[in-house]
Amino acid sequence: MQYHVVLTERCNLSRGYCGGTRHVEGIPLEVSYDVGDLANFISHDPEAVIGFYGGEPLPAVDKMYEIMDRVPAKASTLQTNGTRLDEVDPGYLNRLDAPHDTRAGDPRRAHEEAHEGGGASA
Repeated sequence: MQYHVVLTERCNLSRGYCGGTRHVEGIPLEVSYDVGDLANFISHDPEAVIGFYGGEPLPAVDKMYEIMDRVPAKASTLQTNGTRLDEVDPGYLNRLDAPHDTRAGDPRRAHEEAHEGGGASA
């Protein structure tokens, strides 16, 4: 089974849309549960795949590292707008099944152009 882990609902672009999430009042913007609880839950699934999402997940890259180190998974993926991909430790980037899912070319410009008229950033 694939588990979607929203690392943060924050967006690092001027437009309000990043990964398709919209913040709902009362839901934490950042991961607030114990990663050990997540590890325990997912450990019962030998076919687990973890997909890291957000807002834009890479401002919470340290939480992604912690989850990759502590949670057993067959594979991990990352959906990102690509603007902070150069900040990801290459060792972790190489462990991702698909290094990133982003637009070709300049990801910041492509993302901004694709979402003209979007709301303010979170």
